[in-house]
Amino acid sequence: MQAREAFSILLVDDDSTVVRVMSRILSDFEPLRFATSGHVALKLARESVPDLVLLDLQMPVMGGLDVVRNLKQGEHMPVIVIVTAYDKYASPATKVRSWKPWDCSSAQQTSSASHPMRL
Repeated sequence: MQAREAFSILLVDDDSTVVRVMSRILSDFEPLRFATSGHVALKLARESVPDLVLLDLQMPVMGGLDVVRNLKQGEHMPVIVIVTAYDKYASPATKVRSWKPWDCSSAQQTSSASHPMRL
């Protein structure tokens, strides 16, 4: 069996139930780190830049959009997947410039469109 290359994930959600469920789903990935606020997410991302961020859009104090704007100022832009339970936020989020797909190595836009996905 071949060893899997490390793929780091940062899960950001203020709902502890979501964090517990997602941690079980993603348990095969290491390192897997969690933040329950935007401020903690930025701290963790600066300490060790994740490959993927699963980011709640609606959080108190610092929401997902603010987290993305702060991450864009860094040297490395991780792949970000926005997670929201609210339909009213899903569609408008795709219209904000920050929500278009990014090339992680250069933090440049790679596409002019992004689409919400229902699970």
